[in-house]
Amino acid sequence: GPEGALWATVGEQFTGGQSDGDVYGDVIRINPDGTVPSTNPTVGDSSVPDEVFAEGLRNPFRSQWNLDTSKGSPVRYYIGDVGGNSDPDWEEVNVLTPEDITNASNDGTMVNFGWSGENAGCEGAYEGGSTTEDCQLPDHRDPLYDYQHTRAGASTDASISGGVVYNGD
Repeated sequence: GPEGALWATVGEQFTGGQSDGDVYGDVIRINPDGTVPSTNPTVGDSSVPDEVFAEGLRNPFRSQWNLDTSKGSPVRYYIGDVGGNSDPDWEEVNVLTPEDITNASNDGTMVNFGWSGENAGCEGAYEGGSTTEDCQLPDHRDPLYDYQHTRAGASTDASISGGVVYNGD
C-alpha cells in the first residue's frame, strides 16, 4: 500500500466489529519490519491496538490497493465485505483512500464501516435492521457499492467475493 505499509483485513469473529480491545472487524496497517506507522489513528490510545486503521467490518473477503493510476483510476483500497445472515443483509464494497491516511495523521480520524453485529450498528448505508434509515454512526463511511441479498425478491443471493483490481489491457 501507500508509504510501503502492509495492509490486511480481519473478520469480526462474532465480536461485532466495534470492539476496541482487539483487531477483529478491522483494517490493520503495519510497516514491513513489523512496527506500526506513527500515523495510524489509534497510536497512543491504550484501549485500541496501534495496528488498527479502520473498524466496522463483518467478514472482509479479500482486499487490494489499486495503486495504478495510469488509466485514470483513483488510488483506493478496495475491501469486499460479506454481509450477515438475517434479513436485511448487505454485501459491500468498501474503500479507503490516501486522504484517509492524511486525516488519520492530522487529526486521528478513524473510518468506521459500521458493522456492529446483526441488526445493530449499520449495514450497507443503513441503520442495522433497516432498509431506509441512514446510518448515524460517527465517522461512518458508506460503501462504494452494496446490495441486499436476503430479502424476498432479491436480485442475487450471493456473497461479495471481490479483491482483484483490474485496470484493463
